[in-house]
Amino acid sequence: MKTLNLQYLIFFFISLVLSVAKAELTAESDYLYGVDSVTYDSQTNLLWLDMNLSDGRSFNDVDLQFQLGGDFEGFRHATRDEVFTLLQHAGIDTIPSNSIENFPVVTNLISLLGTTTSAGVVGVTSSVSSSGNNFTVFAILSGSSGDVGTSTTDPSSPNFAAGNWLVKSGALKSIDDGEFGSDSLTLDRISKDTDRDYIMTAEQSKKYGLIDEVIAERG
Repeated sequence: MKTLNLQYLIFFFISLVLSVAKAELTAESDYLYGVDSVTYDSQTNLLWLDMNLSDGRSFNDVDLQFQLGGDFEGFRHATRDEVFTLLQHAGIDTIPSNSIENFPVVTNLISLLGTTTSAGVVGVTSSVSSSGNNFTVFAILSGSSGDVGTSTTDPSSPNFAAGNWLVKSGALKSIDDGEFGSDSLTLDRISKDTDRDYIMTAEQSKKYGLIDEVIAERG
């Protein structure tokens, strides 16, 4: 009976950790990639593109697609440390690690980021090892445990069991009844603002993020 009670206590603790992680990481929509296609980390203000969208594409291939009109316009490869921070915010304290405590956290990450393998997510980063290969970071389910760690891969070789850790800043200014703040501008808010004519002054346009600078009239 004591063992059973301890199992319930461990499960409750894991569930509590997972609920905190969900409060920090949320699925969001992207106007290019669709509904729930990015994961927002509120602590770093970074948006992470679903892993399955770059599944099977090499680092070098994806690296050419960040420009305007590219397949991954506006994104960039994340560093290994940035991925580690994301995993820590999700609730994984130790990397590498393989434990039963990781299982619900990895399960939640899979639901947010999609899968590159049947077992979880594996992706290449921009960080380079001493051998010249890029570091990959994986979070997969292994039996009743969650296995999290790193390996390396040739940047020119596509890996059909891996994607790419792609990230961009989530920092956009918001507008609310003429008052501007520092909150992120959501896709829903942009949709509402562009649903009809929305008249702004030059200064409001700058604060909204549409223009970089207002040039005073010469004379």
